[in-house]
Amino acid sequence: MPIRKALLFAISSMMSFVSLRADTIISVTGPHGSALALGATNQILVTSWSSTQTYSNVSIAFESIFGPFTGTAYLMTQIGPGTTTAQQVASDSYSVLSSSLSLTNLFTGLTLGPGTYFLVVTSEPTGTGGWDTPYSAGPPVVTTGAGVTRGAQYIVNDGNGVPNLAYPPASTFSALNLVYDLKFQVIGGGLPSTPTTTATPTPTSTSTATPTATSTSVPPTATQTLGPGVPPPTVPTLSFPMLALMALALAGAALFLIKRP
Repeated sequence: MPIRKALLFAISSMMSFVSLRADTIISVTGPHGSALALGATNQILVTSWSSTQTYSNVSIAFESIFGPFTGTAYLMTQIGPGTTTAQQVASDSYSVLSSSLSLTNLFTGLTLGPGTYFLVVTSEPTGTGGWDTPYSAGPPVVTTGAGVTRGAQYIVNDGNGVPNLAYPPASTFSALNLVYDLKFQVIGGGLPSTPTTTATPTPTSTSTATPTATSTSVPPTATQTLGPGVPPPTVPTLSFPMLALMALALAGAALFLIKRP
């Protein structure tokens, strides 16, 4: 009976470690290049992805720069004219304190089922903040989890499309040229995945996929840059071999304690 309890303890401990593991659902990283302005000229930026499976305990963050600034983020299943809160998965305010490149958390604790998701990020019109991209510094590094596909990017500002300041996800967006790879990270815990990482060559043509019938995008009216060489933040994870070794160690410790007189 004591041995059985020790084994159950080891298995339970291993499962606890697995549940804390953070798998990459999708991330776009790369060297620091040019940042696209948020808020200036009522500029709103959007990135998207699709998934064929359910992920739990999901956290979403974007790579910000030129703080301090504040804004609001929306996670949607649809964007463009006619969009309402019925297509809204989550929304929350955020605050960027650092002027340097940093990973700013937008959402935590989400459960996302199969479907297409749009991450809409806004900032106050007088803000000076930016969403970083590797443009002009090198290609992006795109990592996707099992069943996940990177989607298109979108932009709207006073000179490109029609911003809806009452409800930003309902703006008339244009496709954002993929030379501007918006850097962001979506991670989730407790589900098996096999991430794939690719360094994507910089495209030379604009995307034509849009949420509504609008023209393709032009470069945003406000961009900001900072010197290259700032590495993007990383999130530590535990591999399955590491988890197995930890579980075995816990089991050995439990058996040792049981056998002691």
